[in-house]
Amino acid sequence: MNKHFCTWLIVLSIVCCSGCFNFTSGTSRYSLKIEPAGQKVRRTIYLSGGRESKRIAQLYPDDNGTTQRSFTGTFGEELPADVGNGGSYVCFATNLGELYGYVERFGGSDDPFAKWNRVETAVDKIVDVIIGWLEMELGQQAGFDKLRVFCDKDLRHDAKNLLMYLGEATIASQNNIDKTKELFPRVAQYLIDQDYFKASEFPSIFGAIEYAEQIDDYTRLVSFIQRLVAKKLDSSDLSASLDFLSTPEKAKESFERYFKNTETYKNYVKKHRQEKEDEAEVEEPAPLDVAGELFADAIVLDLKLFAKYNEVNIFLACPNKPLMTNGKWETRKERGKEYTGVFWELKYTAGTSESFLNYAFWAVADEDFQKQHLGKLVFDGDNLAEYCLWRSGLTEEHGRQWDRFLAELTPETATREKVMAFEFSDNGKTDKLLEHPRKLLVQALTTQPCQSQPKVK
Repeated sequence: MNKHFCTWLIVLSIVCCSGCFNFTSGTSRYSLKIEPAGQKVRRTIYLSGGRESKRIAQLYPDDNGTTQRSFTGTFGEELPADVGNGGSYVCFATNLGELYGYVERFGGSDDPFAKWNRVETAVDKIVDVIIGWLEMELGQQAGFDKLRVFCDKDLRHDAKNLLMYLGEATIASQNNIDKTKELFPRVAQYLIDQDYFKASEFPSIFGAIEYAEQIDDYTRLVSFIQRLVAKKLDSSDLSASLDFLSTPEKAKESFERYFKNTETYKNYVKKHRQEKEDEAEVEEPAPLDVAGELFADAIVLDLKLFAKYNEVNIFLACPNKPLMTNGKWETRKERGKEYTGVFWELKYTAGTSESFLNYAFWAVADEDFQKQHLGKLVFDGDNLAEYCLWRSGLTEEHGRQWDRFLAELTPETATREKVMAFEFSDNGKTDKLLEHPRKLLVQALTTQPCQSQPKVK
């Protein structure tokens, strides 16, 4: 089993968090206008009637309250649950430009576990294995009883929901419906709602995994796990006892030592030998391979959806055409005025297991900075998005060093040799972290200038 799997095994085995969804029902019609502005977003909701105006007014404290049919407010990362939904808006700013993300969920209950009982057996086995493994390593620690109860209840439930999302995407692809792009933002928003992490922490988590993968530095990853456990248990008793997860090798050795003695593994080996009884020598299956098959067994293979709906119309006025979205990018004219952006028209009914997820990701280049220091617009669109994600995942110190390096460049000194010569102050230890940005920057500098992304009129 490779190091990448082990890294995620470290994260998935200890992720323990809770939360719940709260949705409204009814037949009201809503319209939403969402206008991003840097780190904030201006949001206006229009109601077809005043039935919910009192509840919604409480979510828009900076509104003047001049009408009971519309409310306007300015929000940061967390979007208001005005239509019985949950969502996030983020901006990852760098000196070359910004990467923006909008994800919002509407309708349903986002609890398809009630509809998909087929995953129960496989998920229960997985969680039972995780609980047993943690008990072997942490069973004598103060606070473990809380951890056991949490894993047995909330983690078990959340794991089933996440695997249902994966199953739904698989079913959709079999019917020539592409939901693979939606899978990541949907799962990410679910984890945000359950308080695993905030949307703004994603680059830090991405960076922690990148440091672990590229330079075997697990400090940030283990620190994240320890903080998460301590927060959810309201205790730091277990945080100092996670050395068995500090490296892939330790995690693998610990897990295999436990899993080899479980009935799940022994039954699998017995069945494996029976299937290979005609062979002279039968190789014993690796414990991590058997565990991987448990995950595969948990994927759902069928789904039935319902079709009675409420209506919500959403307009996102992003300045550039999104790099990825499941809405429609177009220009529409209403009341003599043109609006260019992303539109969604949703119809759903409360009570169905499926919810609807809107998402859009776009990048906005800082053309002035790039032309001043690089001589031309070299990062825009996809490569700018990659760069913003990488840059936002750096530690504070590495970020300062990199920003200083870019700020000192001029069109004359922005060369391949200059880029390849840059190193962080800790020299070769972090050299692998620079492979991707070096490649992006060198490739951009040696190609024709980017054409600016389409702008909102």
